[in-house]
Amino acid sequence: MTRRRAPRPEGSELIPHGELKAAIRLLWFRSKQRRSALQLARISGGLYLCAACGIAVAKPEVDHREPVGPTPGARGSAPDQSWDALIARMFCPADGLAVLCKPCHKNKTHGVDDDDGD
Repeated sequence: MTRRRAPRPEGSELIPHGELKAAIRLLWFRSKQRRSALQLARISGGLYLCAACGIAVAKPEVDHREPVGPTPGARGSAPDQSWDALIARMFCPADGLAVLCKPCHKNKTHGVDDDDGD
């Protein structure tokens, strides 16, 4: 027995919200801006300097200095928030990014960013 999908309401998104969010995040991880921020923080070999505490870490996290915020349509997003605005904030210049160790990134984003913060 095959399941039939309910028809999409008129005007609904062609690409599901979760898939679009995942695609943008994948592009971000491969972005020139992110690579530039990591290159600037590299001290030697595979070690990077945390911009907050100054310790050397092997697995740094790249954080947006200004929170990216929620995706359009998510809880807490502004009704007029667009995907274009989110992408512009996500792909900011490298000087809008900070390379942090995991504890510093957690401290910085705790209560500031929701599920979309990096």
